[in-house]
Amino acid sequence: MTNVPFSHLSRRTILKTGAAASTTLLAPSLLGQRAWAQGQEIYVGIWAGAQGEYIARKIVPQFEKDYQCKVHLEEGNTLGQVAKVRAQKENPQFTVMFVDDFAVDMLKQEDLLAPIPISDTKNIKNADPRYMLQDGYGVGIAVSISGMFYNPQTTKRPESYASLWLPEYSKNITLSSIKTTGGLHFVIAASAVATGKPLLEAQYHAAEGFKKLAELAPNVLNQFTTPSQAASLVAQGEAGVGGLAYSKWVYSYTREGAAVDMTYAEEGSFPGVNAQVLVKNSPNQDLGVAFMDRMLDPTVQQGISEFALTAPTVKNVKFDDEILKYIPYPPEELDKRGIKEPDWTHLNKVRGEWVEEWNRVFS
Repeated sequence: MTNVPFSHLSRRTILKTGAAASTTLLAPSLLGQRAWAQGQEIYVGIWAGAQGEYIARKIVPQFEKDYQCKVHLEEGNTLGQVAKVRAQKENPQFTVMFVDDFAVDMLKQEDLLAPIPISDTKNIKNADPRYMLQDGYGVGIAVSISGMFYNPQTTKRPESYASLWLPEYSKNITLSSIKTTGGLHFVIAASAVATGKPLLEAQYHAAEGFKKLAELAPNVLNQFTTPSQAASLVAQGEAGVGGLAYSKWVYSYTREGAAVDMTYAEEGSFPGVNAQVLVKNSPNQDLGVAFMDRMLDPTVQQGISEFALTAPTVKNVKFDDEILKYIPYPPEELDKRGIKEPDWTHLNKVRGEWVEEWNRVFS
C-alpha cells in the first residue's frame, strides 16, 4: 500500500480527531508496574504522512509518559522500511516497524522478524484472528478495502470489474500503476474477468489476465502511483473512474464533500492491512511489544479509525453511523463484501514478472 500524506487534512483536524487517543490516563499502581521500562528507549519506523503524524502527536507522548521511556520515530514507506530492516540485519536498530501486509511475508521469509508474544499482551490477543498475519509475525493496526472509485456526478457506477471494459468508459479510467499494491490487485481482477474464476483462484492465472488487460488499454486515460491525487482527479471530473485504490484515500475526500465515492465490485475485493512487526534480535523487545500492544488499545484504535477512516483490528470498538459507512467494521463485514486476503507469498514471488508484463502491455 502506498503511504501518501492526507495533504488536504489540516493539523487542526489531526488534533481534533485525536483527542480520545491522547487522554488515556493510568492509575499510580499501573505506573508502578511499568517501572521496568524507565529510561529505556526504542526506535520505531512509522508511516510518513498524516497517519504517522497522528501517531507521533497523539499516541507516542502518552506512551512515553506512562512507561517513562523514549520512543524515537522515523518516517518512511513500506518498501523503505523493509530496506532498513534488511540493511541492519546483523545489528538491528529498529525494534518495531510499521509495514503493509505484503511486507510481513517478505520479512518473515528472510528471517528478519521475531514472533509476537501474543499471550503476554492485553490488546493484541484480542485482535481478530484474520489480522494476525503470517502466523503471528505481524498484527494489523488499521484496515481499508481495495476498490474502484468514481465520480457520481459524471459517470455511471461500475458494478463489476468487467464493466470497465465497456465502451462507455473509453479514455475515462485512471488506472493504478503496477508499482502500487492496487496495480497487483487489478491484475488479479483482470484475471478473474478473463477466466471467470473467483479472485483467490484467479491470482494464479495472470497470463490470461494480461491478455485481458491489453483489451482494456483503449479505455485507460492514464496511470497513477499516488491514490490521493487520482481521487482528486476523479472528483474534478478529469477522469470518470479510478482503481484500484484503498478506501481510506478516497473516503477522506468523500467525507469533505468531493464528488468521488468508492464502489466495490460484485466479484469481491481485497483488504489493505496496515501492520506492525517486531524486528528479530532488536533492542528492548519487551518495550517494543508494549508499544505494539498500545497501538491496539481500543481507545487508540478508535482514534486512528475516526481520523484515517480505517477499520480497527480489535473487537468491540464503538462508532457512530457516520464513521461506519466508511469502514469495514465489525470484521465480519469483510466476509459480507467478499473481501479476502490474497496469497502474498505467491504475489511477492511473481511481482517482478508482473511488472515486466504490465509494462509490455501498456508500453
